[in-house]
Amino acid sequence: MVLILAGLIGVFLPMLPGAPLILAGIFVYAAWDKFEHMSGWTFGFLVLLTIIISLVDYVAQMIGAKAFKASKKALWGAGIGMVVGLLTGNVFGFIVGPLIGAIIGELIDSQDLKKALSTGTGVFLGFVSGTLVKFVVAMVMICIFIGSIIF
Repeated sequence: MVLILAGLIGVFLPMLPGAPLILAGIFVYAAWDKFEHMSGWTFGFLVLLTIIISLVDYVAQMIGAKAFKASKKALWGAGIGMVVGLLTGNVFGFIVGPLIGAIIGELIDSQDLKKALSTGTGVFLGFVSGTLVKFVVAMVMICIFIGSIIF
């Protein structure tokens, strides 16, 4: 249960691998239970959901930036900003890094502050919507796990 709770927290804190921790917690319980209450198909489906959640982490900000017509330099800036933000080791860096990177990249490309701020907004909205999707999928994983135990 500790792994599942840590994974749920990890949905919101980028330093923790949320879905993989949830899956690990489910696996530990299922193995302890000798997979009596969970089929291989159910566990396989949870693995698929984990992969989907992991992809959302990386793609959502880029989709948000693209929706606001970000240039390629802004997309590169957001990616570089994400890496730099991760290296800071805190949540603030992970959120602000891509935002600042996208703004700088767009400023280099178009030298239009209004467009650069719009692109940054798209990156931020992508982050928020990605986090929301990750939370929903994580809750589905947990509900499937609980349902397999109860029923």
